Amino acid sequence: MAHVQPAIPGSPDTSFGDNGERSLPQIADTDRFITDVAIHDDTITVCGLTGDQEQSRYTLLRFDEKGDLDPTFGDDGIVFGTFDPVAESGAEAIVVEANAKIWMLGWVNSAGKPYRLVVARFDAQGALDTSYASPHGYLALDQDSSLHLKLHSTSLQLQAGHLLASVTLESDWLATHACVYRLDLAGNAGFPSGQFIEITHPCGTVQIANVIAQESTFLVAGTLRNGPETRGFIARFRNDGTPDPSFGDRYGFKLYESPLSRWLRWLPHWLRWLAPRRNANIRFNTLIQRPDGRLIVAGNLPGERPEDTNAMTWQFDAEGVRDAAYNHGNPTVLTFDTHTEDEWEAAALHQDGKLVVFGLGGQRVYRARYTVHGRLDTAFGNQGIAFQDYPKDRKMIAVAMTPAATLLGLNSRHAWSFSGLLARFRN
Repeated sequence: MAHVQPAIPGSPDTSFGDNGERSLPQIADTDRFITDVAIHDDTITVCGLTGDQEQSRYTLLRFDEKGDLDPTFGDDGIVFGTFDPVAESGAEAIVVEANAKIWMLGWVNSAGKPYRLVVARFDAQGALDTSYASPHGYLALDQDSSLHLKLHSTSLQLQAGHLLASVTLESDWLATHACVYRLDLAGNAGFPSGQFIEITHPCGTVQIANVIAQESTFLVAGTLRNGPETRGFIARFRNDGTPDPSFGDRYGFKLYESPLSRWLRWLPHWLRWLAPRRNANIRFNTLIQRPDGRLIVAGNLPGERPEDTNAMTWQFDAEGVRDAAYNHGNPTVLTFDTHTEDEWEAAALHQDGKLVVFGLGGQRVYRARYTVHGRLDTAFGNQGIAFQDYPKDRKMIAVAMTPAATLLGLNSRHAWSFSGLLARFRN
């Protein structure tokens, strides 16, 4: 498979940064790790963390549409700091309001209180808004004292005057708790029971990919794990935090198996032992909602060997039923290379309805574009797919920057630290 040529959809947009890429500048001492990217008008806001004298600090950066730092934001485009002068801090996710104010879901890490969740608001110039949650400018969220935040496992949305966040909390024994927080913009609890609800299902442990706010409900998507077995799920909850059984089971869940799992279930028990020994798991890594309510997930499906996986997209109607108009109701499956763990990690939906997806396979970051009917768009890259060689970490964020461009945020891993990178590709 060859690299794509310049000016082809899917190729690097050389009008952005340095030949289509912009590395985060040196912020403090060490790491420059990206955790989220938000587009507002023609600006790009990036959040994450950096190191200052071996202590983690939250960071915000703002770039213009060409990938240059915005000198009107913070200190020549950069903001970093700590919520508590005697604790470490970091940023996990952001949303930008129409007035350019920034909401941040972050954390504070101190002795005896590891990785506690906080929410903060920054003004359009990057200053911490101390009028919110006065006097410190951040709101410490309710959290069981025996649990701490699992880093880089969050999402954040702003809808109808409420913040909606998904997080994963861990115990010291690595037991996980999938939670959704809902707050109004004054910091008041958004559920009758409090700030958050725990998302559970009797068939396994819930791993949330992300949440999507709707008018009177919200969607939660991710993976349900039962021992070594995994299934994808989409669940719907009312805004009061109760499950919506009209969507799925009495827990509000719809569970999805790989086609291989369904095939094996119909075999007689004795014949299953003769079937190829293949992984039957499926993972949902992200959920996107189309303007008409249809739902798209991206993740992975089984490969040819038990340890292999293939990249997958799958589309459903607004009620979670397989959409026959998208690949005849079946998941799309793409193998980047033989004997690799291939999967889509991030996705961006464009105004023309086409889906651009990014993922990992071997030592490369792949990207592809699907039509509204679930077919690889051969006008994109090399017959629908392209790749880039990055030393990378598994945190990726994709956003439709303009109708003509898709922006990807990821982190290159070096021997001594992380270095955040923005890359823009033609659409």
